[in-house]
Amino acid sequence: MARTSNRELARQLGVSETAVRGAERAGRITREADGAWDPGKVKAAWADNTDQVQQRPPRERTDPVRHKPGVLGLTETGSFSSHSSLAAGGASPSSSEMRREGS
Repeated sequence: MARTSNRELARQLGVSETAVRGAERAGRITREADGAWDPGKVKAAWADNTDQVQQRPPRERTDPVRHKPGVLGLTETGSFSSHSSLAAGGASPSSSEMRREGS
């Protein structure tokens, strides 16, 4: 059976990895004898040892912000590129020019 990481366990519980480490350190959840997490047992222990009154409402997950190609100097592959004026040997664009470019 594959071992479950702290990060994966946190994802399954809907909490942060820091919360998983804190709960383990406080003794609210425990690992198996071999050091692995049993997600079923941990979920039950988490529910038994968590005061629901103190819990925040779950956040909706959103996709990370993706920049449009060409904006802020990003290329189609997502890497940064030089401005055309710099590549042509011109002067560096001012910050106001860069703001207008990004609009």
